[in-house]
Amino acid sequence: MLATKNRGCIPAGSEMKFSGSLFRAALSGALLSRKYRSDAVGDYSSVEPLYRVTTLADGTSDAIVKDIALKQFSECVSRMAPAKTLALFGTKPYSNDEDAAFASLQAEMSHCLPVSEGQQFGFTRLELRTLLAEVAYELDMKLALGMEATETTEAQN
Repeated sequence: MLATKNRGCIPAGSEMKFSGSLFRAALSGALLSRKYRSDAVGDYSSVEPLYRVTTLADGTSDAIVKDIALKQFSECVSRMAPAKTLALFGTKPYSNDEDAAFASLQAEMSHCLPVSEGQQFGFTRLELRTLLAEVAYELDMKLALGMEATETTEAQN
């Protein structure tokens, strides 16, 4: 639909390419922003943890440990400050509004950073925005699925 509706923006014969993770994150953030535009943000406390470095087997590659640690961090921030996290998704990347949204999340990000002394941990703003969007969406879907399962069980009883 995006390509059909806006086909005049792309010259004939052109190709549009972008990262799959950026596309998923953009969609995830947009869906959450739209869903919670007028509704209260979900309470993720009933959702089981999605990512935990401590559950990885000994000998897991450093790349996988880093990936799970970043997702664990994003999950922690999303759980601690769901409304602030969603506010981030309503901003344009690299805008003053995005700066303000990230600044509002500083306390939560500092609290959630899973770094031990001597470890280095880094990411770009775009990587962080992408991770937060994907993990917040996962949390929201798990919450929705849990609610549906509870409602179905209650209806059967």
